Amino acid sequence: MTADTPENNAPWGHQHPNCKGEAAIAFFTADLARTVEEHLTNREIDASVLAEAQRAVDALLRVYVALRAAPHAFEDQTVRLSIAMQPRADGGPPMPYVALETSRLLEDMIIDMQEREHTGLA
Repeated sequence: MTADTPENNAPWGHQHPNCKGEAAIAFFTADLARTVEEHLTNREIDASVLAEAQRAVDALLRVYVALRAAPHAFEDQTVRLSIAMQPRADGGPPMPYVALETSRLLEDMIIDMQEREHTGLA
């Protein structure tokens, strides 16, 4: 599955007519969450499942680059998935989770957009 063929029929953010400029960053974060959820929810995460999800994330980023809706935000940027371990408060064995590592510029733009939305400035 790619960003062009979602399992459900809800439109993707990149298909929205207002997916331009700073709005494209908000749409991208929603599409990224949806992509990760569709590929990793209710699945045993192993290297092949993670690689499949990474390919979908890479395809999503290529869609946003091709749109040229916010070239400064997406061109030459990366989002990498990895398996990390979360220590447990009860001292039990660490819990694995999927971590997203975003290139610095894209991460800064997402954080800035989220802060403006939180404070009502967006």
